[in-house]
Parts: sequence; C-alpha cells; structure tokens
Amino acid sequence: ILTTHAALDPGFYQGPPSLCAVASLLGISIPPSSLVSLFLGGGPVIDGPFQFNAQSWYPYEGGRERLLLSNQRYQEKLDFAWKDGQWWFAGAEQWRLNEDGKPIWLWKIAHSKFSMIDGVALPGKTVIEWPDQKNKRRKISIRYKKRNVNYLGKRDSQLSSEGDDGW
Repeated sequence: ILTTHAALDPGFYQGPPSLCAVASLLGISIPPSSLVSLFLGGGPVIDGPFQFNAQSWYPYEGGRERLLLSNQRYQEKLDFAWKDGQWWFAGAEQWRLNEDGKPIWLWKIAHSKFSMIDGVALPGKTVIEWPDQKNKRRKISIRYKKRNVNYLGKRDSQLSSEGDDGW
C-alpha cells in the first residue's frame, strides 16, 4: 500500500490484513473484510444482536431511507438511496456508547455518484470522515476511476500467466 496518510510516514507498506492496518490507511478501525465491502459500495455494520431503534426519511442528498441500529456498545445509522428502481447502500455513521450510554462519534462513510457496472451497483465516490485526537474532523475522498467487479469470478485458466492480474 502506498500512503501519504498523516498517521504514517510516506512510503510503501506491506503486511497481513488487520484492524490497525486499515486504521493506519483510512483513519477508521474496521475489519479488513469490511474494507473490501466498502470499496464495493457496502460498509461495516455493528455486530449482533442489535435492535432497530428508528426508521426515517432524510430529505437531503436526493433523499435517503435511514435506519438506526444499536447493540450494547455501539449505535449505527445506515442510509439507503433509491436509484433506478432499487435501494442502494449510501452510507453509515457509527458511535461508541460510553459507560453512561452517551454516544461518542467514531466515523462516517458516504457513497455517491452511483452506477451499474457489470450488473453490480457501485459508488463512483466514497467519503470517509472521523475525528482525530484533537476531535477535529478528518476526511478522505476516494474516487473510483476503473473497477473490475468480475475479477474474483475468473477461473485460474482465465487469469494472466504473467502475474497477479493487477492485484
């Protein structure tokens, strides 16, 4: 991974997937499997068991159906956008609950500029926000130029014999 993130010295980093590796790269602590989901237009969801606390309509950004979930340790808001006759995951925001039950904001993920690519609904842009140690809001914007959603569906015989086919 090539990074210029403020938490790391600029350079090339490699190693096993881990929570701290994702946090160093993006600023938020999410499981590596959720990182893959994030790049494919999804996002992390709090562990169960959880309860649905509220459902509402957010009239901005073209309108969003909003769900509020919670478990004993976290609250999460999930947003869904109606586009081309279907619901698309549009983002999430998460808070950790302190001992008094008060929420402490952890991060926000917002997907936008949706399009269908090879039959898969994908965002054209993802914005990730989180508080730094001084509680100032930090932000990373990811714009997707080219995506190959069928890469994992290829058979070994279809992969390039010259290497990792871009991975």
